[in-house]
Parts: sequence; C-alpha cells; structure tokens
Amino acid sequence: MKPWKILSCALIVGGIPVFFLVSFVDISHAHDSGTVVLNAETKHLVRDPLLASTFLGGSGSDGHYEVPMVLDDAGNVYVASRTNSTDFPVTPGVYDETHNGGYDVFVAKLSSDLSTLLACTFLGGGGEDGGWPGLALALDEDGHVFVAGITTSADFPTTAGAFDLDSNGGADLFVAKFDADLRNLLASTFLGGSGNDDYIQMTVDEEGNPYLTGATTSNDFPTTPGSYDETYNPGGARGYNVYVSRFDSDLEHLVASTFLSGSGDDVPEVILIDGQGNVFITGWAASTNFPTTENAYDRTYNGHYYDVFVSKFNNDLSTLSASTYIGGNSWEFGYGMTLDPDGNVYVTGHVASSNFPTTSDAFDETYNGTGGAGEGDDLFVSKFDNDLTTLLASTFLGGSNWENGQALKVDHRGYICVAGAASSPDIPISTCSYDATFNGGSRNQGDVIISIFDSNLELLTFSTYLGGSSNDNIGALVFDDNAHLYISGSTGSSDFPTTVGAYDESYNGGTFQWGGDVTLSIVSNGYWTDSDEDGALDACDNCPDIFNADQADADGDGNGDVCDMCPGSDDFSDVDGDNLPDGCDECTDTDGDGFGDPGYPANTCEEDKCPHLYSLAQEDADDDGRGDICDNCPDVANPDQHDGDDDGFGDACDSCTDTDGDGYGDPGYPANACQEDNCPNVYNPDQTEIDRGDVDCNGGIDVLDVLAVVNHILASAPLVGGPLDRADCNGDGGVNILDALGIINDILGLAECEPTVLRP
Repeated sequence: MKPWKILSCALIVGGIPVFFLVSFVDISHAHDSGTVVLNAETKHLVRDPLLASTFLGGSGSDGHYEVPMVLDDAGNVYVASRTNSTDFPVTPGVYDETHNGGYDVFVAKLSSDLSTLLACTFLGGGGEDGGWPGLALALDEDGHVFVAGITTSADFPTTAGAFDLDSNGGADLFVAKFDADLRNLLASTFLGGSGNDDYIQMTVDEEGNPYLTGATTSNDFPTTPGSYDETYNPGGARGYNVYVSRFDSDLEHLVASTFLSGSGDDVPEVILIDGQGNVFITGWAASTNFPTTENAYDRTYNGHYYDVFVSKFNNDLSTLSASTYIGGNSWEFGYGMTLDPDGNVYVTGHVASSNFPTTSDAFDETYNGTGGAGEGDDLFVSKFDNDLTTLLASTFLGGSNWENGQALKVDHRGYICVAGAASSPDIPISTCSYDATFNGGSRNQGDVIISIFDSNLELLTFSTYLGGSSNDNIGALVFDDNAHLYISGSTGSSDFPTTVGAYDESYNGGTFQWGGDVTLSIVSNGYWTDSDEDGALDACDNCPDIFNADQADADGDGNGDVCDMCPGSDDFSDVDGDNLPDGCDECTDTDGDGFGDPGYPANTCEEDKCPHLYSLAQEDADDDGRGDICDNCPDVANPDQHDGDDDGFGDACDSCTDTDGDGYGDPGYPANACQEDNCPNVYNPDQTEIDRGDVDCNGGIDVLDVLAVVNHILASAPLVGGPLDRADCNGDGGVNILDALGIINDILGLAECEPTVLRP
C-alpha cells in the first residue's frame, strides 16, 4: 500500500465551508465514516476505503468455496457456510449450540457494521453437511432465513409435515427455514433421489416460496406433473442433469419441479427471479443438444468441454421461455448472474476461448490469458436482453494469469459490479482503487478482485484487489441502502485486511484448501459514487461535492482549487471558531473584538493588545504593547509582564515583591518599598538573625551554602536566595559534594564541571 498523510476536509454547511482535521491514517484500516486520507504520491483523496472487515471462524476449517450472504431490512448481515471447527463461535440460545460431527453447516447473523455477532447456530447430522459444491442462503420478506445445501447425514434434522423426512441415498439436498434470531428451526426437508444431488442454489419469491436449482445424477429425482421436462436425460461422464424446483413457503409441498438438460453433463450455478416472476438460471453445459429456444442468441454448441448457458422459465416451471448458449472454441463456465432494473440479464464466469463473443466498444475485446484452459482464463461479463435473443454487450477482464467472475450485482446507478478471484499481477486497476497490488496466492485463486463497469460494459470505472498473501475467495456481493458493498468469502491469508473494532480481527486457523476462515468486508460507496457528476469518483475526487472535472489543485495539497479555502497553506486549525482555517483567516481573533491574535501570519487586522479579553478600545497607557485591562502594571512599561511572587502585580510596579510571603521583600527588586528580607526564600516574619554563613537560611551551614556562594561568584546570582541551577554541576538532578568538587575543578580550569578528584 502507498503512504498517507494528514489532511483536512471541508463540508459545505449552509453555504459555509466547515473544516475538520483527520490524523495520519493507514488506508488498510481506515473505517471511520468521517475518515479522509490522501495518497501522498498521487494526491488522490480516499474516503473510507474499507469501512469494516472481519474474520469469522474457529480453529478448524471454515468456509471454502460456498459462502452465501444476505442483508435484512435493518442492515444485519446473514452468512452461511460449512465448518469442522468444534469451537466455532455459536451463541447462546440458538437452535443448535453443539457441533454434530464432520462438517456442519453454520448460519450466522452479524450487526451491519460487522462489530457484533448477534446469533450463530450449527445445523447438521452425523455425516457431512454443507459440503462443496453448493450452499445457498435467502431471506423472505418476513425476515425468515432459508438455507439449502448438500448432506450425507441420514439423521439431518427435519420437521414434522415437511415434504421429505427421509434421506434418499447418496448425497441429498436439504432446505431449512429459521426464524430471524436463529433460535427455532421452523421447517426442514430433504430433496433428492437415489443418486447424488449437488450444486444447489436458491432464491425466494415475494410470497416466501423458495426456488432451487442444481445438478443431479438421480433418475428418480422428484418432478411434478405439467412441468417442462419430467424425464431424466441420461448421458455424460458424470450423468449430471439440471433440476429446477419450487417449494411452498412452509416446505410441505413440492409445488413444481423439472429437469433441464441434454445428453451431456450440465450444471447450473445461479437462480434468480425477475420482476415478472420469470425464473432465470445460468451455468455450464457439456451437452451439444442442451435445450435452446427459437430466436435465442446462440442455439449452437461451440465446442470443447463446456459452454455457458442462460435459460428462462415461467413462474410455474411449465415453459422454457428462452434459452441460449454463449461460448467459444475452448471452455466457458458461468458462475454469476444479476438482473438490472430493466430486466436485462448479466452473466459472468471464466473463459479460456480467445474467440469468446465480445461486442464493439466493449472495455476489452481481446483475450488476455496465457497458457491452456485452467492456466490463463479470463473473467468475462456479458449482457443479454430479457428474452435472451440479443447479446447487448460483452467484455473480457483479466491479466496474464487466471481470473474468474463469481458474483454480480447492480449498483444504485445501474452500473455492474463483478467480483471474483484473480491470480494475475497485471489486471486492469483503476487509478482510484483500494489496493493496486496483487498480494499473493496460487495460480487459480490468488486475490479477490472487485470491478465496476458502466451498464454497457464499455467503461471500467473501478477495479481493485482485496486480499492477503495466501488464497482468498469471493462468496457473495450485496449493496446496502447506502450503496456500500458487502463482500463475503473465505481465506487462507492470516494477513487478510481487517479493521479495528470488527468482530474478529485475528485469523483463527485452518487451511484454505478446506476452508480457512470466513471473511466479511464492507467497501465504501465512494468508489462508485460521483456526487457532483464531474467524472471523478467521490473516493478520489479532490472536491467531491463541487463540480471540477479538471481536478485542478495548484498548491498540491489534495484539495481542489474550487474548494480549497487555504491555497498554499497546510494550517487548517481554527482557533477562533469562525469556520475559516487559521492559514488563510485574515483575522484570527479569539476574543472576537476585531483585533487579531499575535503570531498568525495571515492576519491583516490590527494586533490585539489583550488577545484573550474583549477590548474594543485597546487602551495602553504605558505604551508597552499590553492593553490596560490585561497589563499587570498598566502605568509602568513592562512588556515582559514578569511577576516574581505571582501576586498579580508586575515586578516593575510591585512595592513589595515577596516570594515567601512574610512581608519582607526579596532583594534585587528596585520597586520594593518594604524592608528587605534576610531569608527571601524561607518564611520568617520575625526576621531572626542567623549565621551569615547560612546562605539558604535552613538553620545550618552545609554544602548548599558553599555552592550558593560559588554560584554567586560564577553567575552573579544573588548571594541570599539566589538560584542554584549552576550548582548541579554534574546534571544528576541533585546538589551534593560531587557538584562542589566539579565546580572547583571548573574554577581552576582543570575540567568543565566534572565531579572528579582534584588534579594538580
């Protein structure tokens, strides 16, 4: 990361610039909503780059590739995955506080700022639960939590009245429903046939009905009459058919269920529902005869391993409304999908085909990877119309190694955010980025990459790495109501960036191969918000609220000229509280009387003779520069205002400067009219005669008296009551015989105040 320096920021409040200071901040830990830091090399402002980031895990392996996440209406964060950590941090009172063996599913709820674990429960049986490939999480409009995945546990918990209470053999699917606090398992069912049922993904419609998709090898996988395809399609090396299924909200009835496949292995990765209730899925197909529809963009399999497919069903899964391939001469995998407000369909994944279809004026029309399939794959993003008849836009994104797009979301502007894994050190990174440097990891994992395109995939407005020195993986993306981006994933990096105050700032253990730790992060909306619409994102705009397309900054202080209230000055303090920084305030005036405090170079107003007392007249009878109302000798010039006995009267006019307060004046003060004190530093109102040798008036003659005399000779200090600062010859903080020896040595010219023995 780059170095950062102190900076001020101005907010415009009622048309008045209000300045505040921020301290030195390391960008990897800036999470406070008011923090503003400046890249000292590029002079780019960065506002709240990483708002919050936390680990979540135990001493075993947690997470792996499937880490779904959703936000509720209050902004609380739900995340689910699998764990074999018996010490995973579950919370009291939840549905299941005890690890059940092998891998269990966990479901966790955190506060919106990722500082607090509100609830966390296990879910599982005696076998393996939540394993790869496939785990899904969703909320209904009432805040109920649905989780779906894969289980080999015959004793996986189900509920009375659910659709299927018994394991069907092989790897089965499960769907479970919790209340919002994860205290009660409201419903739970198996779903599957006698083979293996995998790759489960899920979404929930407006009525709370869950839709599921995945791949199955079960020829007896349950389908429903009248669905699009009730018959298993044998073939392929693994025998995978796509299934799409719909339950009622209580998981009691399988309302609709269909196959969708050709004669090869076909696997879906995402399921979504658009505003009209249409059901979209995407994934990858090895079938040369995968079902496509008339007028679809591409009805022909393109060859070599897999093509991406995108398909659309009506709400009751009775009709395949649209279905298309997209691919090139090598392999393609579809992993992510999103819909924009107009119903356009975006898909992402990774591709090894140099002739993968791109569109004119797309951000990158040229394949970047080197090596064969699986070595140098590029990330792709493609945009279709809702009927899948037209490829509206399509682009590559990648470097010389391997990239994969795994999640897509539309931001508040309709721009497209894609996230995935990257192992290339040379992927396109935006000037305004959180982290411009690849942090490490293996060739087909590496760092998380987050990138944002305009809706036509022509402009890359933001792109950054996020990760540590080992492998980091993306799980899900969610924008909150403030357009901040929440990211879930898993990591094997103990140095994955976290923030102060997050729930868990320390890596807990495990290896990334089997999961590592789960991670949750929030990236500021400043990276994709341009409040003044001048083309510079707020995070890096030197005047984010005032249009300044040229970003001119003549004095190079990080504040653009159009909002820089102190060009050429770094003094942004405001001691008089008038909302004008001292560096450019023409009258820094603490007491508000119209006269300026001394010592402020920007002042052009007359200097205040009493800078902390309101005084319009500024009278100064003795003309010593101190106003009468604050002058301790208003009729006698004494610009130094010295007051030896601290009685409020300056020495120049004090008729009795009396340090010890016994009524007798200290010697050496010409203004004294009182009798001179024979022991000015010791209270002795009776002025009892003492031995003349007792210089310090302590009742005895000792080395201190000798030193006082010597000090008087060397420094012309008063003999009686004079300071003994020179007497501490060796500087040890005390006055003793060693100092006396040192002073004598000094007088004789033998040494400069060294307390050594006398030398001839």
